[in-house]
Amino acid sequence: MTGSLFARQLKDLEAQRAYFVDDSNPSKQQQLRLDRVIVLFQAKTADLPDTTKSRRETALKNFKKIFTELGHEVFFLCTFALPITWMGNLNQVHTLIEEIQEWWKKVAIPSGFSDLAQRLYEKHQRELGTSAY
Repeated sequence: MTGSLFARQLKDLEAQRAYFVDDSNPSKQQQLRLDRVIVLFQAKTADLPDTTKSRRETALKNFKKIFTELGHEVFFLCTFALPITWMGNLNQVHTLIEEIQEWWKKVAIPSGFSDLAQRLYEKHQRELGTSAY
């Protein structure tokens, strides 16, 4: 992870992944972050100030790219680790995706997390605008 443009974010993702080694339910903070991202997917931005609207649209676009390119497990881990504000200012999402992809190949996925991610996907697929990918 050292030398990575997104070393801090990968460290945050690793901390979230490690949490699920011993627990298969999200913490209150993780649930709150997930809820905020789900609201982001449902929100209408027309009434927001232009700068806020632009950042929220960028965050939404970036989360959608992660979902589409990396799948629902990584997407949900990212909702726990990467704040909407940060995602709204991210201009190098393709580099982030490449770095996450390389990291994800090297880590063990806790079975409890895989089960949770599947449950979350089934619960939120309508809000996420997906039926299958």
